[in-house]
Amino acid sequence: MLELLMKTMIIKRGSDIEDYRVKKDDIKGLWIKFFLTSKDSPVSHSLWTMEFEPHGYAKMHRHKESHYVYVVEGRCTIRSPDGEEETIGKGDVAYVPSCEFHEFVNPDNTVLKIISFMPILEGATGKSTTGC
Repeated sequence: MLELLMKTMIIKRGSDIEDYRVKKDDIKGLWIKFFLTSKDSPVSHSLWTMEFEPHGYAKMHRHKESHYVYVVEGRCTIRSPDGEEETIGKGDVAYVPSCEFHEFVNPDNTVLKIISFMPILEGATGKSTTGC
């Protein structure tokens, strides 16, 4: 049984995964590590770490992938288009449904680190999202 598990198990070390700096007008101070993507067959979901520099953000956006986030370090303010916002911190989880507008903001002078878990849609790589 253990032998079978070891043949399908995927193990990656964070120190072996390259940091990718996101360079877009609507994103500030965001570094991503892609832990699981479509290259990691047979996975069906992507797993990223997203690290926002102090006062970094991902402005209002939406995508077809539903979005689960877990705060590892710092605080994250999540905003909706109608002005509602909620700030979550270390150990908290948020879920954003498919195609729902949302914004992530690091409100502090410290790093915000979150784990992001999203389905990989058919034909997608798991390294980006699909517009609605």
